[in-house]
Amino acid sequence: MLLLLCAACGGGGESTTRPPDVILIVCDTLRADRLSCHGYARATTPAIDRFAETATRWARAYSTAPWTLPAHASLFTGLFPFEHGAHTELLSPERSTVRPLAESFVTIAEAMQEEGYETRALVANDVFLAERMKLNQGFDRYVIRPGRAWEINSLAVRWLEEQPPEEPLFLFLNYMDTHRRYHSEEHPGLLAQAPGTDSSELLDELYGPVLGGDIGGDDERLRRLTDQYDTAVANLDEALGRLFARLEQLQRLDDALIILTSDHGEYFGEHALIEHSKDVYEQGLRVPLIVERPGQREGRVEERRVSLTEIPSFIVSVLPASARARWGGTFPGDRPVLAENYYSRTRDLGLGLPSVRFQRVRRALLQGDRKLIHSSDGGHELYDLDEDPLEGKSLVGEGGQSMAELLAELKQLLERRPAGARAGAPIEWTQGELERMGDLGY
Repeated sequence: MLLLLCAACGGGGESTTRPPDVILIVCDTLRADRLSCHGYARATTPAIDRFAETATRWARAYSTAPWTLPAHASLFTGLFPFEHGAHTELLSPERSTVRPLAESFVTIAEAMQEEGYETRALVANDVFLAERMKLNQGFDRYVIRPGRAWEINSLAVRWLEEQPPEEPLFLFLNYMDTHRRYHSEEHPGLLAQAPGTDSSELLDELYGPVLGGDIGGDDERLRRLTDQYDTAVANLDEALGRLFARLEQLQRLDDALIILTSDHGEYFGEHALIEHSKDVYEQGLRVPLIVERPGQREGRVEERRVSLTEIPSFIVSVLPASARARWGGTFPGDRPVLAENYYSRTRDLGLGLPSVRFQRVRRALLQGDRKLIHSSDGGHELYDLDEDPLEGKSLVGEGGQSMAELLAELKQLLERRPAGARAGAPIEWTQGELERMGDLGY
């Protein structure tokens, strides 16, 4: 299996020196379809496009959840939310909380630490990547620094400059420029007119009307919001270009495993949704995934659907044979494509909308061109993504055997929860955390 993963990632032989550096970059809330290399009409991502030219780009990569905590828990453990339990929990019809990642689970950072790597994380999301979410397991240094990409880059480069060349480094970077409040300061050459920098105000203005189904996708405010988001994508891309250039100057680019992805997408009115979380449609789940292996010189595009749960196995695949044997069973590759959303956050539950919309568990299972959305209230959906990529017409009632097969496969998958797996205790929010969550739209 690991040999197959190596081939899928673009090749590269066993190293005769120290293991390669591993740099995992997660761009919070970055939709795959807003990247130029994914076919977006605007030139939003020239730096990422250049990076993809000598890397493997997955055309159809999926997060395991449409929001940060469960997605990162999956990214670090190779497990789905139903397995690791770090997701939303309903307390009452109008209140919810979350459970952190339990310390009993093994993270990829813990595995790298045991293999002699210096493990460091630099994160901009100070709420759902805060230390009390327990995603810091296995990191020698875990620094939370809210701010723009250039601030993340500044400290990341300093760490890279300080790292002894004989010591391998596992570095996790989390950027928040495409998360509310979007980094929408004008990006020269992208738009004919400056988009403005009021994304939080605009999101607040649109929140209720969009979720209530009162405005459509052609609303001028949604167009302006899209312009702001695209500008944030371009600003993030520029910062990533500078990071890649500095890595090259430090001679830490070509011989490293570099993974660039996102934890989830963002809604702009599709399916009467806005921002993220809330549901498991394509706009909230499709993420970029670009992987450059040590020594890779030629780019390629991988068409198979892939889950972020496979990223730990990608990392393990570049380790020495003894480490691959040790960790291959903990982080297996070639997992199903499954995404889950448990209820929603208190802000959504308290809007006074039909309660069934957010007081339910939604799971999306993809197989070939078919996507099943299983809903705890019985409101299941089925789509043919090749014929209907925007999920405009559910085929429930027309799905026949494929619907039954997907339901049976999902049932069988959910029965595989690891023996003895336990979720962390529910979080009790402080007033300061609640205020900060409000700033981030939660």
